[in-house]
Amino acid sequence: MKCKFVIGFLFLIASLFSCSDNDVETTLAGEWRNEGESVFLGNVLPEYLEYINDGVSFKIGGEVYVGVGNMFSRVDNGEGDFHVDRFPGAARKGAVAFVIGTKAYVGLGYSSAGGKEVYYDDFWVYDGEKRCWEPELLSFPFPGGARSNAVAFCLGNTAYVGTGRYERESLSDFYTFEPEKGWKKFTSIAERHVVYGAVAFVADGCAYMCTGGRLLEPLEGDKMNYYLFVGMLKLSPGSDQWEPLGPFDGEEGMSDIRRIHASCFVLNRGGKDYAYIVSGANKYNRPLASVMEFNPRKEKWQEVAYLPEPTVKGVGFTLDGKEGFVTVDRDLGKYWTLWKFKR
Repeated sequence: MKCKFVIGFLFLIASLFSCSDNDVETTLAGEWRNEGESVFLGNVLPEYLEYINDGVSFKIGGEVYVGVGNMFSRVDNGEGDFHVDRFPGAARKGAVAFVIGTKAYVGLGYSSAGGKEVYYDDFWVYDGEKRCWEPELLSFPFPGGARSNAVAFCLGNTAYVGTGRYERESLSDFYTFEPEKGWKKFTSIAERHVVYGAVAFVADGCAYMCTGGRLLEPLEGDKMNYYLFVGMLKLSPGSDQWEPLGPFDGEEGMSDIRRIHASCFVLNRGGKDYAYIVSGANKYNRPLASVMEFNPRKEKWQEVAYLPEPTVKGVGFTLDGKEGFVTVDRDLGKYWTLWKFKR
């Protein structure tokens, strides 16, 4: 009788330990929903297909605008999607956008028509009250020179624009902008943090910059090879100094935040901001599905539900702060699909 009990007990223990990690389902917080093919693009002419991704978004009041190349659409809560006048500057990718008051400022970026990259240093202004682009470019020239894949954000009525790349050169300089005063040189980030293709966001009143990278020597067969930024930079209101945070590796066993050309949006739950870094590419330029959530009060990252359709250079935005959206470039840039995230 005693022998049978011992054998049964050992069999039970063996059965428990025989279960592999693959047998255990891990449920991550949040849920993604496919919203279908995006209507933002309308009737896209073939010559504009190369500008399907690497666009920008901005929000004026309760209206969100999403743009790629020189085509922009306005997205309202409950009212649908409306095409706006074409961007008056040259069609481009890798631009930046920021909003002060009722006006959005869109500029920088590059085009690659004819196999040659052309970089831009101009900014154009969209008037949210009149719902049209101002006919002339911004009267204050951007002092940092032409570049693409920079970052931009606002603290109060001051915009900050910096980093990016010009051809194979990665940039570290930053500039502030105020509508009445124009541009002013700001504190550059440390040389070890020089990147492009990063994301910047404002959460709980402070600005953060993370992800991104810079090109290293190509691998065999001219395959992309990036150095990826580890950690995070924080800028508090009224400060002229960047505060380094991290490096962060999420929670134990989870994917970290290192990536380039990711999408980003900020959601608000219970009056508290949470930022989300979505997809992007790894150091070998392969798409990542992982999504990371940042809690600025704890300065901590955690992994949430993966994006079912990984994308690089997608456009992130939110309408009401409760749900986030990411555009996914499908079929080699022939059309978008839109994914919605809710926590």
